[in-house]
This record gives sequence, structure tokens and C-alpha cells, in this order.
Amino acid sequence: MTTHTKTNTLSPDMDALLAATPLTADSQAALTAATPDFDKDPEFVAGHLRAQLVEDVYRAMAETGLNKNTLAHKLHKTRQYVGRILNESANFTFRTVSELACALGWQVNVRLFAPDERLSVIKTVTRTMKALNPPTSFRISNPIGQPVTCTDYRTDHHSLKNAEAADELTKIAA
Repeated sequence: MTTHTKTNTLSPDMDALLAATPLTADSQAALTAATPDFDKDPEFVAGHLRAQLVEDVYRAMAETGLNKNTLAHKLHKTRQYVGRILNESANFTFRTVSELACALGWQVNVRLFAPDERLSVIKTVTRTMKALNPPTSFRISNPIGQPVTCTDYRTDHHSLKNAEAADELTKIAA
């Protein structure tokens, strides 16, 4: 038996009309008022936290090369237990989350934030570079992932500022 699903799409004329119609302040206020505040719904928050934890567990498993069987072995649990966790059907306790973090070799952090606070995670990128004068290896951690450039400071065409920067990099490497 074949089931066909027809997607509902707007005609190009209707799509253009809606795109050209700006939101008024009143319509924006009505939309905002009609939108539920999910941060005040404990069931939604709990479901979001479960989904986020499962996503983190899958990511940790991929990065550490573990599968469900090896994770179950490290947890001293059954593969079915791990399956329930990864299907979000298990009720997580702090103990469960802590066991997962320890088995994966990762850290766990549970915090409450004021309404005007937000958490930002910045992944640190480490690159190994070689200074050309003197030949010293050093590492630079760049928390926002922007490229770091190393210039050949042996030429006479660089300013004093570049020479000072080279000295500073040499001090960091030492």
C-alpha cells in the first residue's frame, strides 16, 4: 500500500503578496501575545533538557568512539537501558546524568539562570604554529576560531610594532 503526501504550498502570487506585506506594530504585538512562553512550562523545559542531554550523549559517543554496547558496559547497565536513555523514554536523575558524564569522560553542568542571563559556549580552537625568528614552536588558543597569522620577522621591512609582537610571541612560547 502506497501513501502519497501532498505538501501544501502557496501560489507564487500569494507568497509574493505575503512577503510584501509588512508586520504592523499591532500585528506584531498580537503575535507576541499569542505565542506561549515555553520557558514557563515545566513539561516543555524537561523535554528540552532530555533532548539536549541525548544530543550531547550521541555527540560524546561519536567523539570518543563508543557505541551503545560499550557505553552500557562502562555504565554497568544493559544495552536496553542505554537505548531507553537515547530514546528519551527514561526519567533522568542527577545520578543518571552524572553516570553518563563519567562513563563518557565528559563534564556535566546544571545551572539556573535569571531571566536576563544567557549561557554562551565558546569552543577553544588550538593551532600549532612555528615562529620564523627564532625558530620556536608555540601554541595559540583562539576561543572564537578566527585565523591567527604568523609573519616572517627576519626581514627589515616590518615595523617596530611587528618586531615587538614577535618578541611577545617568543616569550609566550618559552
